[in-house]
Amino acid sequence: ASPPPDPLSRALLEAIPDLVFILTRDGLVTGHHASDPTRLLLPPGQFLDRRIHDILPPETAGPMLAAIRRAIDSGERQAHEFTFLHTDGLHHFDSWMARLDATRAVMVVHEVTGRRQAEQELRRSAELLRLFVEHTPLAVAMFDRHMRYIAHSRRWVLDYRLSGQPIIGRSHYEVFPEIPARWREIHRRCLAGEVLGCSEDPFPRQDGTLDWVRWELVPWREGTGDIGGIIMFTDVITAQVEEREEARRLEERMQHAQKVESLGILAGGVAHDFNNLLVGILGNAELARLEIPPASAAHELLDQIEKAGRRAAELTRQMLAYSGHGKFHLERVDLSELIREMVRLLETSISRRIHLVFNFEPELPLIEVDATQIRQVVMNLILNAAEAIGDAPGTVAVRTSRVTVQPGETVRSTLGDELPPGPHLLLEVEDSGCGMDAATERRIFEPFFTTKFTGRGLGLAAVQGIVRGHRGAITVDTGPNRGTVFRVYLPLRQASEAAPPAEPLSPESPPHPRRILVVEDEEVVRAYAAHLLQRDGHTVHLAEDGEAALGQLESLHASIDLILLDLTMPRRDGRGVLAEVRARHPTLPIIVTSGHPEDEVVRLLDGLAWDSFVPKPFVAAELRRAIRDVFPA
Repeated sequence: ASPPPDPLSRALLEAIPDLVFILTRDGLVTGHHASDPTRLLLPPGQFLDRRIHDILPPETAGPMLAAIRRAIDSGERQAHEFTFLHTDGLHHFDSWMARLDATRAVMVVHEVTGRRQAEQELRRSAELLRLFVEHTPLAVAMFDRHMRYIAHSRRWVLDYRLSGQPIIGRSHYEVFPEIPARWREIHRRCLAGEVLGCSEDPFPRQDGTLDWVRWELVPWREGTGDIGGIIMFTDVITAQVEEREEARRLEERMQHAQKVESLGILAGGVAHDFNNLLVGILGNAELARLEIPPASAAHELLDQIEKAGRRAAELTRQMLAYSGHGKFHLERVDLSELIREMVRLLETSISRRIHLVFNFEPELPLIEVDATQIRQVVMNLILNAAEAIGDAPGTVAVRTSRVTVQPGETVRSTLGDELPPGPHLLLEVEDSGCGMDAATERRIFEPFFTTKFTGRGLGLAAVQGIVRGHRGAITVDTGPNRGTVFRVYLPLRQASEAAPPAEPLSPESPPHPRRILVVEDEEVVRAYAAHLLQRDGHTVHLAEDGEAALGQLESLHASIDLILLDLTMPRRDGRGVLAEVRARHPTLPIIVTSGHPEDEVVRLLDGLAWDSFVPKPFVAAELRRAIRDVFPA
């Protein structure tokens, strides 16, 4: 037995907060001391006079016994870490062994469970912080007071093109030697304690390109409160800036287009009224020429009147062209190339979540169209497809090909017309949107019909008018939840298939006399038409507006062979009269006349049938031809 410790040793043992054990080289516990018995995880009866292999698992007892023997044999202190699984959890200990005599060692045990848990939590927190910084969607970098990199996100490496460069520990000014003095001053101010930022800042690259960034710099502090460095947050917003600028330019173009449209409506209205006046001028000049002798000097004066009238008519055509309702300016174009040139504008006009796919048949023949009007068709169809998809991701496919409509094959347009046989170019626009039910499909080409809150309902109506003006056809294949396909057929005429020249107008050979009702609100036009028709042997009845026309028709319908109908009139316009006549007398021939061009008349009378059209200003030969077209026999 060991002698009792002297007072100094006893005092030292009591002052030590750790556990002290005496063990033999065989691992037998022969004594212990605990100034705080609560630190013992086992009561003394469970470890005194017992070998450590009986107390601890082999993987713990083996290394511990080896350390004890090294301490006894070498006389040098040995350190050892071990764990002990108790009912309340896993405990961590540090221990030190020292030689007591030739067969025994003293082991001091210090519990470090709290420290180990704190270290583990610190490592976990550091790893979480590293992952957070590395994977944050912003470009983030942390610097010390000397602007050396401490940490950075992946986005920082990507945005600033640093892939493959280890930058931790390097100076920011070494990584970016060309950095302007302005940025060095910003860093200095932030290291002095300021929080700085900018919502939109140009960032020139070494390759000469220019990016735009949003940034913020924040100083970070040590535990002492001293500034330890700065954290820099940046976001490259070049795409957003370019999109905003493009949107601004598009808005300017839209405002310009709206202004042009408003002026166009005004110009179209003025041209219409002017054409009415020109009917009286040119028509009566023509009639006056018939009333005077061939040798009369008045012919020269009438020549001047007709010349001035024709110049005025040319002015009205220019006004109609400006308004967008004039004749097409035809040219031979490559349809696929025309669409390729629009790709950038199309991509900026629709959602970035919509993917545009193009599939053009190679070596398509040139087609004779109005390129500006066809561009409008393409734009309207693609915008309509994108709006059908909405905010969801989707696809709009645009295809061109050559097709041949065979004799007997039926391709029916939305207006019910059948496409004539022959070669055509086909433009298809297909979307992956919501599709349409039958009720919506029936109305999509109606002017001012729209299913969109902000829509005007003119896009598809314009497409239909342009396609019909090109003697083409448009079809729709759709259904709820299966998308929509618009197919535009444009007739293809080879260079060797040029259209035959129009039959020359002849003032002679008036058609067979008919009984004609002239419906016209302009007195000068009404008088000219009556004079001309009566001179050709026709029986003429006159009506100054739509209501008067319907009244006369009710009493004279059996005595009327033909109606010459103006479109723009007070009380009841030409469309209202046409609809009423078709309802009462569906087979009665009707010639429509208007100061508006034929494509505008087609739009205004969409869904109603008429037999011929005479544009104002007209002369005798044009009106005679229209009558002969109605009564060819």
